[in-house]
Amino acid sequence: MLIFAITTALILIFVPKYLFPIVVAMITWSIYYEFRNYSKYNFVEKYLSSAKNAQAWSTMSIFQSSAYMIGPAIVVYLFANRISSSLLFALLVTSLALVLFFLFEIRYGKNKFDINIERQIRSLFDEVKVTHVLTRKIWPLVTFSFALTLLDASFWTIGVLFSESLRLENPAGGLFLTMYGLPAILTGITAPRIYSHLGKKRTAFIAGIFAGILLICISLLENIYLILGMVFLIAFMSGIAFILIYATFEDYITRLDGDGNNMVSIGQISQNIAYVLGPIFFGIVSKDGNFKDSFIAAGEILIFFSVVALVTVPRKIKMPHKEIKEIVEKIFE
Repeated sequence: MLIFAITTALILIFVPKYLFPIVVAMITWSIYYEFRNYSKYNFVEKYLSSAKNAQAWSTMSIFQSSAYMIGPAIVVYLFANRISSSLLFALLVTSLALVLFFLFEIRYGKNKFDINIERQIRSLFDEVKVTHVLTRKIWPLVTFSFALTLLDASFWTIGVLFSESLRLENPAGGLFLTMYGLPAILTGITAPRIYSHLGKKRTAFIAGIFAGILLICISLLENIYLILGMVFLIAFMSGIAFILIYATFEDYITRLDGDGNNMVSIGQISQNIAYVLGPIFFGIVSKDGNFKDSFIAAGEILIFFSVVALVTVPRKIKMPHKEIKEIVEKIFE
């Protein structure tokens, strides 16, 4: 992950600004982005017990959200001085992160929960079969993750346009996206403390239902300050749902005995599809300039899949070890 991030910065800084190098930089950046979640899940699995999964994802959420809030301000300041300054700063920070990671490995590597399982190399087709078996087992979680990500996509696409329309009415309207990012630290602190009674999955589904209802309610509001308050609550509820669903996937990864990356892939695919289809869908819904219709649609979709998951997902989902074993045995017969 870190190597691809550094490579992206190096290409953008030192390679001539022609189309092909820019395309290569975007490819390396997308690879970095995909590896990011794999590395997070892998790190938590190796260094922490499963009892701390929710706490781990909450902590990572706090730091990631803080970076998303602080980073743009730093970039704008550096960009004002010199165009490449922000890229050089990114390169410096990422390189420092790589050094710190190796120092961490030297200091704490012995504390890993090493899973000594020899994993046979499989073909792409066989990996797809294993992923299909897992998806059948957790499909309500997959659709819920998709719907939750669709909510996020609505804010980062239509939300940008809606924020500008609000700002034209009142300068405070420009805080629309700021209010969406603001509760992240609060959700990171709250999420690990509220799921003990209902469990991670059900707490996430209920938070998703509330987020969907609040998203629909935005269409009923005209007062900008009430809209901003509603956005804060939506971000708080969806943030809790995100953290707990990530922690739930982490639980399954721990139980999959070496096939955890397939589970990560399922989560990645569902989110990527939402980020690809979301802007297209919301663009069609709000083509007449009524941005609130997009939020209504995203809210309805989230409520529907949250209720489906709440009704269909059992308290404990058994991982299909037997079916995966049968696939592996057929490969090496």
